[in-house]
Amino acid sequence: RTTRSSAPVRRLSWNMPYHVAHHLFPSVPFHALAALDTEIAGHLPKACNGYLAFHANFLKTLPSAA
Repeated sequence: RTTRSSAPVRRLSWNMPYHVAHHLFPSVPFHALAALDTEIAGHLPKACNGYLAFHANFLKTLPSAA
């Protein structure tokens, strides 16, 4: 998953919001992941707009425990 996040979050997490790019090309250094993500974006599913949006969408996919 790739998650759009703020610059402070990207900096604190060494650009790991670009998780898909990191796993597809693990030899790419963390500071180049944003550029790599731009290059491969057309081949990836749409990214979520932040961690809260990702988790909200994920929770919608879980079956209810009724």
